[in-house]
Amino acid sequence: MAGKMLMVCLGFANGDPCEDVGKYLLRFDPDYGGGLGRAYWTDNAAEAKLFKTSEEFFSFWKQESMLRPRRRDNKPNRPLTAYSVTTADPADLNDPGLLAMVRAAHSVNGE
Repeated sequence: MAGKMLMVCLGFANGDPCEDVGKYLLRFDPDYGGGLGRAYWTDNAAEAKLFKTSEEFFSFWKQESMLRPRRRDNKPNRPLTAYSVTTADPADLNDPGLLAMVRAAHSVNGE
């Protein structure tokens, strides 16, 4: 699986509590809810969306809604950027402490 990566949720970019911390992106619909977007996350890395390059990863994360390409402040509407994310190498997922480490490093409200 060399050269492939998964998207891992670190929480909401604004710091609000997020139940998806440490989960992997399964799929994303930028036009859900009239352009508000919806991310689907999973605990199962085998189900998660694979990205071949960092360019593909970041391009996907920054994609705009086609239904609502601009926010009220006239900036690009990129719904997935509501999440802080990082990459995970599928080859490293055999490490049982990886998920615990991500959750501990990015715990919701320091809990």
